[in-house]
This record gives sequence, C-alpha cells and structure tokens, in this order.
Amino acid sequence: MASSRQAHRAAFRAVARSLNLVEFVFRRQDATGDVFPTDAASGVVAGDDSYRILAIGEGTAVGLATARDAA
Repeated sequence: MASSRQAHRAAFRAVARSLNLVEFVFRRQDATGDVFPTDAASGVVAGDDSYRILAIGEGTAVGLATARDAA
C-alpha cells in the first residue's frame, strides 16, 4: 500500500514538473513582445510620505522600478 502511494506521488510529481516547465517556456515566449521602461528609474512625489505609493495593476509591475526604498 505504501509503495503504491509513493509511486502515485512520484508520477504526480513528474507530471507537475513537466507542466511547470511547459508553462515556463510558454511564458518566456509570450513575454518577448512586452514593453519595459527605458528611462531612468527615478522621480519625485510631493507630500509627507513621499516614499509611499500605490501600484494598481499586475503584481509584477512592482518589479519594474515602481517601488523603491525610502532611503
């Protein structure tokens, strides 16, 4: 019984890893037409808490230099 369960887990893991690889390759190919900012990653926001911003949209947009440390 235990070896059957281990075999099922191993098979499931192999399928899941294969699907993960397929998704990765698809997303890499899909991202070739994406547009990224080319200007300097800086700016000025007036106010008391000028380092706090709200990014609305896709979560990965935060990685495009829309959030910086306050220091």
